[in-house]
Amino acid sequence: MKHMKHPSFAVATAAILGLVFGLPVLGIAALLAVVPAGLPSWVVGALLVPLLYPTLFVIVAAALSLPHQAAIVPGKFPRDVMYRPVYRSRRLYDLCWTCVYDNKPVYFIVLAIPWLRRLTSDLMRTWRIARRWAPT
Repeated sequence: MKHMKHPSFAVATAAILGLVFGLPVLGIAALLAVVPAGLPSWVVGALLVPLLYPTLFVIVAAALSLPHQAAIVPGKFPRDVMYRPVYRSRRLYDLCWTCVYDNKPVYFIVLAIPWLRRLTSDLMRTWRIARRWAPT
């Protein structure tokens, strides 16, 4: 493990990725499990999943970025996760929002639906990230 300088960073990265991509799927699976007997689950899936998955995805990413927002301060830092907790937290904070941007289907839906774009923009602005990533 010579190349891995900080194993807790690798574990935190894996945990964030697992939660950002996994919790929305678990939420949708829970919703489909409680569908009333008279209603076909594909109807609920076809109507709600395209809106619910991106919404949950953005909310989970925003919630996981919250503990790391204090590290978003002006300044130059060595690009090394061993440099205090500042750069490590900055990387984890950015990872949360990069998941939203790099997941093209979610990002497309976020930009295509005005209320979801506004929600995402408000979450990002509230948690101290620049609004330059998505036009409002």
